[in-house]
Amino acid sequence: MKKWISHALYTSPVLYVLAFQMIAISLANELSKIAFTQIEPLYVSWWRVALTAIIMMAWRRPLSRKKRAQLPKDAKTWIILAALGVAVAGMNGVFYIAIKTLNSGVAMAIEFIGPLAVAVFTGKTWREYLGAALAFVGLLTLAGGAIFGIGPSSIPGLIAIICSGIMWGIYIVLGRMVAHGSSGLDNLTISLTLGWIIQSFVLAVPAIRGVMNPAPYATWARGNHGWLKLIVLMIVITLGASIVSYVLDQVLMRRMTANRFSVMQSLLPAVNLFVSLLFGSRPGILDYLGVGIIVFAVVISFSSDNSPLPSHDLTSRHHARVVNDEGQSEEIDIEE
Repeated sequence: MKKWISHALYTSPVLYVLAFQMIAISLANELSKIAFTQIEPLYVSWWRVALTAIIMMAWRRPLSRKKRAQLPKDAKTWIILAALGVAVAGMNGVFYIAIKTLNSGVAMAIEFIGPLAVAVFTGKTWREYLGAALAFVGLLTLAGGAIFGIGPSSIPGLIAIICSGIMWGIYIVLGRMVAHGSSGLDNLTISLTLGWIIQSFVLAVPAIRGVMNPAPYATWARGNHGWLKLIVLMIVITLGASIVSYVLDQVLMRRMTANRFSVMQSLLPAVNLFVSLLFGSRPGILDYLGVGIIVFAVVISFSSDNSPLPSHDLTSRHHARVVNDEGQSEEIDIEE
C-alpha cells in the first residue's frame, strides 16, 4: 500500500497532486475560522504545530535506532533544520493572526509576496519570469479593492501577513534543501519538532490553558466535553493544513524547480476561493478574473512534471546512479 501511494504521488501529473493538496488546505483554513471563535488564533497555531510534530514523530520515528545513522552530522545542517522549523511555526502563527482581522482571501493573496519573490530570484527562462509576473497580477486582482480598503484596525493583520509571506519564502528555500535529502520526511519531522519546542517556550502554557479553561467568549468549548471537541477539531485542521500539506510539499519540491513550485502555489487562493463557496462566500467579478490570470500564469510557466533541481543532501550522503548485474539502472546512497 505504501509503495502504491508513493508510486502514485511521483508518477501522477503534478497538477493532480497539487489540486488534492490545495483542497485539503482550503478546507482546513475554513475550519480554522470555527476554532478562532473558541480560542485565540495564536494558540490554535501552537496546537497545530504540536499535533503535527507528534503525528510525524510517531509515523516517521527519525530518532529510532534504525534511522539514527541518517541523522545530520554537522552543526550547519542542524541550524538549517531548526531555521526551517521556526519558519514553519512562525508562518502559521502570524497567518492566523492576520486572518483574524483580514479577509482570508486577501490575506492569502498578500502572503504570496514570499513565494513570488522566490520565483523571480530563481527564474531562468522568459516563461518562468512571465509566469511569476502574471501570478503577481492575478493575486493583486484577486485581492481587488479590499487591499486599498484596509482600515487602521487591520494594520496589525497587514504587518502579520507580510511577515508570513517572508517566512513562506524562507520555507520554500529551506524546504527544498530538506526535500532533496535522502531522508526528506525524517528531516522535516525533526525541523517541525524543533520549531514546536522553540515556540513552546512562549505559547505552550497559555495554549493548553486556552483549551482546558476556555475564554469567556467561547460558546460550545465551555460546554460538556467542549475541550475534547476543540482538540478533535484541531486534529482535523492539522491533518489537512499540515500533515497532507507538508508531505505533498516534499513530493512537489522534488518534482519541480523552485520557480515553478512558487508559481504553482499561487493557485492556492484560487482554490480557496471556490472552496469558500461551500461555506457561503460569494466571489465577485474581480475574484474570478484573478483566478483566470493565475491559471494562465501556471500554464505559461509550467511545462514538465519532472524538472527537479540538483539534490541538496542534508544527511551527509550522496546519490549515484549505477547499473546492476541485470543491466538495470538504479540510484544508491553513498556515505562520505
